[in-house]
Amino acid sequence: TESRLAQKGNKILYQNDLLSRQLIESRRHIKQLEKKMRDFIRTEYESSLMKKSFELQAVKERFREFRDDLTRDITAEVNSKKQYILTVLKKEKQRERARTTTRMGTMLSQATMGGGGINPITGSVMHRLSNNLNATLVSKFSGSAFFEGDSLYGDASPSVG
Repeated sequence: TESRLAQKGNKILYQNDLLSRQLIESRRHIKQLEKKMRDFIRTEYESSLMKKSFELQAVKERFREFRDDLTRDITAEVNSKKQYILTVLKKEKQRERARTTTRMGTMLSQATMGGGGINPITGSVMHRLSNNLNATLVSKFSGSAFFEGDSLYGDASPSVG
């Protein structure tokens, strides 16, 4: 009986030793599995992050193209409207110039038509007054901020003298 008890004790010690080794091996294996899982999750996360980063760059590039297209369209529209406004203003300026020239011509012809011909004294004075009026109009309109860079008479401004 003692030998049986010794044999049972040895068997239990052997099983205990075997189970302890299996437990240690399982713990090692679990740590390796945890490390593999962490590595796998990290790799998946980094892959997903890179994919999202590329998508974000693509969206940013599409937005940049949209913004540039929109800027070009708006700039073209503004330039078109600006050109139209400048054309209308130029036509109005030409009409005003024609009205002013006609009025000045009428005043000059009425003042100088005395006695069937041009009076040299009155005609000369009226001519100087006309030139002074032209010079005043040119300086008034060409100096304004609205017509900056343009003279009242466009490229061919009258000689003042």
